[in-house]
Amino acid sequence: DTAEGASSAGGGAGGEPNLTLQAIDIAWEPKDLPGPADQEFTITITNKGAAQHDFSIPDLNITTELINPGQSVTVKVKAPASTYQFVCTVPIHKEAVMVDTLTL
Repeated sequence: DTAEGASSAGGGAGGEPNLTLQAIDIAWEPKDLPGPADQEFTITITNKGAAQHDFSIPDLNITTELINPGQSVTVKVKAPASTYQFVCTVPIHKEAVMVDTLTL
């Protein structure tokens, strides 16, 4: 058994943490994502649902392209300690609770 989820198990060549997030229909899993402050890290977002989603952290001006079901994208984040909302900006999805938090 290997643990999955928001772990800081190895990243790229720089060794930065790699967090994982899943879009499942109209919800994020996990709901709260912890990350390191003032350090670059990668978030891999996988669409496990049936509809397209995107991933956005409005306060950090990060938004992905639409992610098709079964696809994954990655984003790099480096930000000061704070709590940031991440959302799916697809109409109806944000209003239907696809709003959760990244805590650095």
